[in-house]
Amino acid sequence: MWDIEVEKYLDYLVLKRNVSPKTQATALNALVFLYKHIIKQELSPDLVFVRSKKQQKLPLVMTPDEIKLLMSFLDKRYYLIAGLMYGSGLRVMEAVQLRVQDIDFDYKSIRIWNGKGNKHRIVTLASELVPLLRNQISQVNEYLQFDIKNEQYAGGWMPNALVRKYPSANKSLA
Repeated sequence: MWDIEVEKYLDYLVLKRNVSPKTQATALNALVFLYKHIIKQELSPDLVFVRSKKQQKLPLVMTPDEIKLLMSFLDKRYYLIAGLMYGSGLRVMEAVQLRVQDIDFDYKSIRIWNGKGNKHRIVTLASELVPLLRNQISQVNEYLQFDIKNEQYAGGWMPNALVRKYPSANKSLA
């Protein structure tokens, strides 16, 4: 008798109220507790009711034409970083912290160190980005050579004790 009422209520939650699987599970657990500890009558373990299904979220994926259109509107100073994020799948901080020494032009790959979850991975480098990357590296090298001529230039930031381990690395292009 109790089981039929509980089954009807759980069906109602799904069919009429359109609740999520977790909400239905919470309601079921609350009813099991109520009947076991308050009413002192356990429910049957073989309840038959409609189970709520988690709705599948479809990823939003842009078509190649939409990507071309989007990239055509980008300012040229943002094109390379957006291209790395889209073409090689880099995340924002991975693209911002990309180092010259992590780019392998021969194998058209990029090594990512300490990415999401503090994991390392290797991603492919889109062929279209190679000339842009080479141009960016040469521009950065010009800035670096200019900075090195300044006696007050202390070099780029390096984590932990790497400055002591590699004393000249903070003023190298890599």
